[in-house]
Amino acid sequence: IYVTDTPDMIKNKVNKYAFSGGRESMEDQKAQGANLEVDVAYQWMRFFCDDDAALARLADEYGPGPVRAGNKILTGEAKAILIATLQPLIARHQQARAA
Repeated sequence: IYVTDTPDMIKNKVNKYAFSGGRESMEDQKAQGANLEVDVAYQWMRFFCDDDAALARLADEYGPGPVRAGNKILTGEAKAILIATLQPLIARHQQARAA
């Protein structure tokens, strides 16, 4: 991801290249949760998310553990959260750079 990327470029790059810590099947993912140690979307959120409560909620709802057991969020949802975090951040940077 570059600070010159458009919102669509950010979305495409995250969806295509961000390695997932998700399980092999949707059922396994919902039951067990993702491996957060290798999941790029979660690791990037650790850096870019300034809301500790939101990050903890993502870890609980996406990663292993009892919270939402049997109904963990899927990799695409975690990537969508990262995209929604990165797009405005990069847009603000681009606006400041243009000024």
